[in-house]
Amino acid sequence: MPPALRRSMRLPHAAALVVGIILGASIFIQSSEITRQVPNTTLVMLAWLAAGLLTFCGALVCAELTSVFPQTGGVYVFLRQIFSPALGFLWGWAMFWSVHSGIIAAIAVIMARYIAYFAPLSETAIRMVAIATIVLLSAINYLGVKLGGTVQVALTVIKVAAIFLMVLLFFTLGGRAHQTMLPELYTRDVSIGAFGLAVAAGLFAFGGWHMVTYLAGETEDPQHTIPRALLLGTLTVTACYMLLNAGYH
Repeated sequence: MPPALRRSMRLPHAAALVVGIILGASIFIQSSEITRQVPNTTLVMLAWLAAGLLTFCGALVCAELTSVFPQTGGVYVFLRQIFSPALGFLWGWAMFWSVHSGIIAAIAVIMARYIAYFAPLSETAIRMVAIATIVLLSAINYLGVKLGGTVQVALTVIKVAAIFLMVLLFFTLGGRAHQTMLPELYTRDVSIGAFGLAVAAGLFAFGGWHMVTYLAGETEDPQHTIPRALLLGTLTVTACYMLLNAGYH
């Protein structure tokens, strides 16, 4: 009998993974795109709420699938068990060699470029910082799920705390002065198509929420823990996004 993976991940680790994967710079980028599509405060908030609800629906689907197939692999397992091993293989191959590896590289480079704002770095140095970051985080996860989960919880707490600090500053210091900057922008008619594009833009800011299902085999009581983590994580992120955009507008 092959050795089983150690189930070390608990609900805080899994929920932090969901929140930590979703929360990123996209909230600041996608907000401007949504406002461009629907330059109306109420519609902006509705677009974010709709994106959050759609993500929540997806989380419910993944939660149900994980309760049926509580194995490491996530979408790969779902495709293999429901359709065919070949389809699962193609998904895993594409994710490993192109999608996930590309996303990790892009995020690492973006982080290194942000560091370059505070400590001037050459292009070569930026690449080296990005590579070192990937190696460091990979090493942390290699040392064990428990250590990786603890680091993930710490980083997620920092992210959420920073967002709530921004929200607090927006509501206490922002005032209403910014509303006079673009008065014409908030009077333009908005079509249903534009609202749909705004919701689609919002969905990009929720990407990655399903990745916690990849660790079902290393999670305590995955049939209950992962569904709870998915629901808690998506609701937390939706609340963060709604509060941030309320502060913006």
